[in-house]
Amino acid sequence: MSTLLSSLSASLRERIAAVEAGAKNITENVIPEYRAITDEVSQLYPHANANSVFTAETQVVINNQIKLYEQARPIQRHLSEGPWALTETRFSEAFGTAMYFNYKFMRALRNISKLDTSFESVLLLMKEERSNRINRPRPLRGTKKCLDWQLWDAEQVLVHLQRQPKGNTNDINPENPVRISPEPDAETDAAALETVQSSALRTKTPASAKRTCDPPPLAAFKRRKRQSSVLTKVLNNEIDFQNLPARSPSSFGDSGSEAYASSSCSVEMGRGEDVGENVDGETTGIHSPCVAGDNQWSDQESFVLPVEQHCNEGDDTVEVLKPLAAKPGPSRTPIISLDGPFENTRDTIVAYRYDDLSFDPGRCLNDEAITRLLEAFLPLSDRFRIVHPAAINTALIARDPAKSYRAVMRDPRPDTLIVPLFWDTIQHWTLGHIQLDSFTITHFDSMTRDGQGGTGKQAHRALKLFAKSLPTLSESKWRHSNAVCPQQDNDFDCGVYVILNALGIMYDVVVPEVIDGPLARELLQRLCKQVDDSGPFDATRSELGTNARTFQTTNHHKSADSPITVRYNNFMVSSSLLADRNEARSATAAFLKSIINEAFRIHILLQDRGELEKAIEYFTKRYGPEDGLVIEMVRKKEETLQKLGDLQEIEPRWPFSTQCTESALNMLEFSSRPVEPPEREVMEEEKAKLLAKMKEKRERHMLEMAEAEQRIARLESISGAVPAQVVAS
Repeated sequence: MSTLLSSLSASLRERIAAVEAGAKNITENVIPEYRAITDEVSQLYPHANANSVFTAETQVVINNQIKLYEQARPIQRHLSEGPWALTETRFSEAFGTAMYFNYKFMRALRNISKLDTSFESVLLLMKEERSNRINRPRPLRGTKKCLDWQLWDAEQVLVHLQRQPKGNTNDINPENPVRISPEPDAETDAAALETVQSSALRTKTPASAKRTCDPPPLAAFKRRKRQSSVLTKVLNNEIDFQNLPARSPSSFGDSGSEAYASSSCSVEMGRGEDVGENVDGETTGIHSPCVAGDNQWSDQESFVLPVEQHCNEGDDTVEVLKPLAAKPGPSRTPIISLDGPFENTRDTIVAYRYDDLSFDPGRCLNDEAITRLLEAFLPLSDRFRIVHPAAINTALIARDPAKSYRAVMRDPRPDTLIVPLFWDTIQHWTLGHIQLDSFTITHFDSMTRDGQGGTGKQAHRALKLFAKSLPTLSESKWRHSNAVCPQQDNDFDCGVYVILNALGIMYDVVVPEVIDGPLARELLQRLCKQVDDSGPFDATRSELGTNARTFQTTNHHKSADSPITVRYNNFMVSSSLLADRNEARSATAAFLKSIINEAFRIHILLQDRGELEKAIEYFTKRYGPEDGLVIEMVRKKEETLQKLGDLQEIEPRWPFSTQCTESALNMLEFSSRPVEPPEREVMEEEKAKLLAKMKEKRERHMLEMAEAEQRIARLESISGAVPAQVVAS
């Protein structure tokens, strides 16, 4: 084998190595390439065994795949002759030619076709599952974050369709996708509603209202059961306050991801242990109403459960909530408690994406957008940790916060805590910066009053109580300071300023004195929506080209000046405004570009390290450690590790795609250029028109002068015909 392999050309040897690597990973196009290589080797050496150029292990894998390759043909006939009429041409247009001989993928499609006869609706469901796979912060085991179709996409659709009730045999309408968790029948709802209306709200759902169509959750794919519509209808009626409902938490984050494990969201989201009175004299939980209420807390439909159903028997939370029933109920969001069956959120939390976050201009950001974005930009080192805003209720400054903060101080212990704070009374976001190594608390407020933070005293008190509640820090003495930070010029960009101040802390970059809010919002929106603009950045396709770069100058006073004078005055005013705007935009673009460049550079280095390790392992087994290619790869790996420094053993977790990140960097590069005011084009056009008119008049005048000179010359040529006095006149 070695003799035959060494006699082949370098290009053919590379193809053989690629096939062996693909055979181990069961990649696409392995069988066609394998057959092409064996045919080419047979033509070069007719008397040699063409299969001997491959290792014995590879030959076993290839033979097994050939069987699957041949087994896919009956399924192809079934799909083409069935209700889908999925011919090879139609299949290639939908999934590509490579998947047409993938036996497992074709088998999954055959099983799906037995459950749903509409190929269009199935294709929509598969595209949705592919989007879910691509937009995950970290890839699932056995899958890749790429646009190519994978077996996982078809398997998820098959699971969803198998979970539907058996009585539902109607075709799926692509415009109205099938609900994975259908609502109970109308007869069941009516019976349950009549039963509940005749008595007080029961602690358990009636037996007639229980759903029996849902199969038990899979071990590797667990979902929270959606609430039946029975309780939703019951809650539309008057409810006895003795049975105070508690809002159930929404899914937040991916508990299986490393980024989620390094955060404190799983603990800080539910502080239902202490209940005290707020500044308005009303009773509330540890969450403030905006943080825990309906202000975009979750994209899922909220539902409520009775206290006894929400908590286990003997749970301390029931004893905390029962005294509240004697007090008049406030007209606000019910209390939140994550104890009881919802305390272990790892069984109910599903993977989250970033495309549901909203950074639309003119709107305040919610706690989910701030915390999830900061988690996405969290440096790979263990020095920083993000604390969810729900961990600190700024209204309960007179009471000690809850004591279950062990997740904040778990090993490896962080040096710095980033704490976004929401103030319900003024609907405002600020930032707390707790340095555990130096016992320093710094408060960032982008809307100060009279030179001092409007929420400074309350913020320092709340942050101090929170810091003292942490393990081993109860007796520490803290120093307090208010940071000098950029100030917002509106009442809705406070969340953007919190994000930028936190990024400046985590990446040790000075935040600009003036921030361009629209530019920052668009950048965050592009990253979360995974916007990928191919080629150079085009402002006409961006909100920046229509919003952030539009400067309208209005003249509300009637003036007797000429239109040229009015345009000139407007041009001067807009130029002065544009100078400040250019400075803010350029500084903000440079700030964001430096942060994204640093995070993305480390991400690329970590990816290169992983690819080099795999390549070195493979080619070392193939050609030995003394091969020139292996030596060069080892040298490249050492250079990469030297650039990484202390981050050599950390796995990459940059959540945004490479194309999206490069597109965002192109946008920032474009935004750092100076922008000419829109009136300048009008002035230049008018200037060109005036110059053209002046040139035309000058040419006409020169023509008249030339005609006059010719007339004078003709008159002078006639000697004695006209007296000199007449000529002079």
